[in-house]
Amino acid sequence: MAWPCFVVDTLGLEPSRAQILGVYGAILTSHAILNHVGVRAVAVLNWLSAWYHIVGVALLVVALLWRAPLASPGFLMERYASDGEHTYWYAFAIGLLQAQWTFTGYDASAHTTEETRDPSRNAPWGIVLSVAVSAVVGWIMLLVITLAIQDLPAAAAAGNPFIQVLTVAGRPG
Repeated sequence: MAWPCFVVDTLGLEPSRAQILGVYGAILTSHAILNHVGVRAVAVLNWLSAWYHIVGVALLVVALLWRAPLASPGFLMERYASDGEHTYWYAFAIGLLQAQWTFTGYDASAHTTEETRDPSRNAPWGIVLSVAVSAVVGWIMLLVITLAIQDLPAAAAAGNPFIQVLTVAGRPG
């Protein structure tokens, strides 16, 4: 079984099947306990998770703006235009594919409607706000990460381009 390089590189080991099943079992058990304890505990965890993600993205954006020399947007588009096959609009359309991840969290509001006060009003607002906040915050993060790419061929060839851009960002030369 192949593991992501950051697990093996960071921890210096490859987990055994028993270790993986143990972690999986612990996660399932913790979720079962939380769901048994009640809706209030899960609501607090959902609230913490939402803010944790927004603050995490904000810290990432600030760190990149502070440390990395950002490229001009034209740098990445020229790369596509110069290969003779692709246009700016092709690159733009491919870039929009990342926005599909925005739509992965909206359904949580629908799943929790039976546990919500005034669900006919609050559930739709939860769906709309989760998509809107994810779109704005996600767009900012994608923009800054994209502009922080210092070596496009190296990022494209990396096993995990996102980690590669973060690792190289801010390094001199």
